[in-house]
Amino acid sequence: MTRHELGLDDLDGLDSGVTVDRYGPATHQSIDEILVPVAGGPNTDAVLGLAGNIASSWDASITLLTVVPENADTDHKRTAENRLEDYASTFDGVRVETRLETADDVVASITALTERFELVVIGDSEQSLFGQFFHSSIPDRLDRNAQAPILVVSR
Repeated sequence: MTRHELGLDDLDGLDSGVTVDRYGPATHQSIDEILVPVAGGPNTDAVLGLAGNIASSWDASITLLTVVPENADTDHKRTAENRLEDYASTFDGVRVETRLETADDVVASITALTERFELVVIGDSEQSLFGQFFHSSIPDRLDRNAQAPILVVSR
């Protein structure tokens, strides 16, 4: 797929310091549903902008996903739900669903959902050099098992 087909020609949500990498299996012929895992990281605005542009170009829907730990208390879950609703309100003219999952393995939770979607748009993980050396990032770990192409947005 080309930049134009993905809706990357007019990237209102991305500035010149943002890069997009592609991981995962080959892109499908059409994009009807986009999974957007979000956790409030520094790339979230760029991820939302890119996903919105692609969804508008393809008349696709977006599912915003946040995964909280199994032992998350009610306040943690409520904060995550409110954040999802805030993110959902930023889209204009795009069908958006929010989904809150509880799981201790974030990557497994996201991976299990990827077969339902034609595309995953996610922000690159912020890790220290130490963390990068000993642990791969969430997008890197998703790449091993995801059933949909993954666009990774980073600054």
